[in-house]
Amino acid sequence: MLPYPDLHNLPDDLAAALVRLVRLINQLRVRRPDLDRMALSLEAEVDLHAARLLIDHLDKVGDDFHLMLSPWDGRQLLESPGFRPPA
Repeated sequence: MLPYPDLHNLPDDLAAALVRLVRLINQLRVRRPDLDRMALSLEAEVDLHAARLLIDHLDKVGDDFHLMLSPWDGRQLLESPGFRPPA
């Protein structure tokens, strides 16, 4: 299990986002013990900041889990003219 990082000096919204990400990784590891990496596409700035903090935390604790941030923003596709969602 990935331990939670120190949240004392973080704003509440950032701390909550970081807790959600740690909880997600821990739950995924319970279901898939062989899981060692995950890619995320985050749209909210607070979630992106939390993910970057989590990457630093993973390095600090020496965890072998790799969190990869996707540069692609799905919102751009959904809001583009001519996009039709799959039927």
